[in-house]
Order: sequence, then structure tokens, then C-alpha cells
Amino acid sequence: MKRKRILRMGEAIRRELSQMLLADVKDPRVGFCTVTRVEVSPDIRSARIFMTFGVEEGRKEEGLEGMRSAAPYLEREITHRLKLRYVPHFTFCYDEEWEKIYSNETITNA
Repeated sequence: MKRKRILRMGEAIRRELSQMLLADVKDPRVGFCTVTRVEVSPDIRSARIFMTFGVEEGRKEEGLEGMRSAAPYLEREITHRLKLRYVPHFTFCYDEEWEKIYSNETITNA
């Protein structure tokens, strides 16, 4: 039962973050990004946010830096929107799996 709750919480955070990135975050370093998945700790006090940033080389570090600077705002907003008891700590990571899938797809389509 607890595992389902953690998965639901991860999906809710992913959905809210995606909406916030479209509407609220105006940092040009973030630009076009996609939240691919969220892994939430069992106590729901921390979450790893996996993201991708377009196809341009070098956008990865710039985008992650922009997300890290927006983290306090995003953490506060997620806490209010999802009515959480504790403010979760977000760690932003580039989703390497997504890159592998994309490169495999381009090889098979070539």
C-alpha cells in the first residue's frame, strides 16, 4: 500500500512541475524541458526529478543550473498545491535513459 502512495505522489509532483514549468518559471536557462519521471523517497521528504532539455548539446548543464536556482520556489509551490505536511527537497538530474532511447531510435530509423 505504501509503495502505491509513493508512486502516486511522484506522478502528482511530475504533473504539477510540468504545469509550473510551462506557466510560472521564466528562467531562460530552463527553456524547453520535459520532466520525464520523479522518484520520491519513502518518507516523501525528498524527490529526484529526472529531466531532458531539447536536443542541443550543452543545454543539459545550463538547464539543470536553471532548475536548481528555481528549486526553492518549486518546492514551496508543490507543498502548497499538493497540501503536503513537509517541504520536499528536490534534486534535479538529467535523464540518461531518455538519451539512450533517443539514440537507439535514431539508429533504427536511419
